[in-house]
Amino acid sequence: MEIASGKGHSCRRFALAKRGAGVPFTEHCLRESTSTDLSSIRSEYYASGMTKFPRPPRSLERVYAHDPLYFITCCMYRRRPLLANHPVHAAFVEFGQRGQKDLGVAVGRYVILPNHLHFFVAIPARLTLGSWIGALKRVVGKAVQRNNPRDPIWRRGFFDHILRSAESYSQKWNYVRENPVRARLVESADAWPYAGEIAVIYHG
Repeated sequence: MEIASGKGHSCRRFALAKRGAGVPFTEHCLRESTSTDLSSIRSEYYASGMTKFPRPPRSLERVYAHDPLYFITCCMYRRRPLLANHPVHAAFVEFGQRGQKDLGVAVGRYVILPNHLHFFVAIPARLTLGSWIGALKRVVGKAVQRNNPRDPIWRRGFFDHILRSAESYSQKWNYVRENPVRARLVESADAWPYAGEIAVIYHG
């Protein structure tokens, strides 16, 4: 089963659902809105004040998710391998940490691959998923180094799947965390440096 039927370049070969997996995905092309809410997503989480390499928190935030928990995939434009590096990783972690503190958005486990990223997020009802992902792309995109600054960074849209239970969360993460191994980037998932967990989400 293909994860989506959108036209153009996609991340089908890397996403969670694959032929025979039977996991439904929704592709939201053009859904990460350029308009924002909650004071422009708190001014893009004070992006001008973000540190380049934030220190890790003393301990992981623990969240009991009453809001829907989503599995999200965002892809690079034309599958360019520009994501798996320390500046992008630091920007993503910082964005997730500020989101938990300022907006109550809980980013759980994540893995950043060269041309796409996967993560789990519980987002409160007062925010729209598309607006929050739009802010994420804009902030993290500033850390992406590319030859031509006029080139697009991200493929438009994103893939999302709503998780139904804690078991579903665990099962999907166990599959996704092995993506660097399947891509022959490392020999074990634990060796991949661009993966982790920002908030411990209890779901189900």
